[in-house]
Amino acid sequence: MNNEILTVEEVAIYLRVCTDTIYDMCRRKEIPHVKMKRRYVFQFETIKKWLCEQESSNCTTHINPLL
Repeated sequence: MNNEILTVEEVAIYLRVCTDTIYDMCRRKEIPHVKMKRRYVFQFETIKKWLCEQESSNCTTHINPLL
């Protein structure tokens, strides 16, 4: 599943949310996607990277390199 193209349903399963959540996030441009006519598609690697970035941006722990 490295450079695989995913559907809304597959992304919802991967993120463990409902498909309505994915559609809402696409409309609000909160998740990386490509719209092809009336369908949203996603690259697996892009979603994986985006998820890691979301996790990092929510982290409040700072590591002090001098310790």
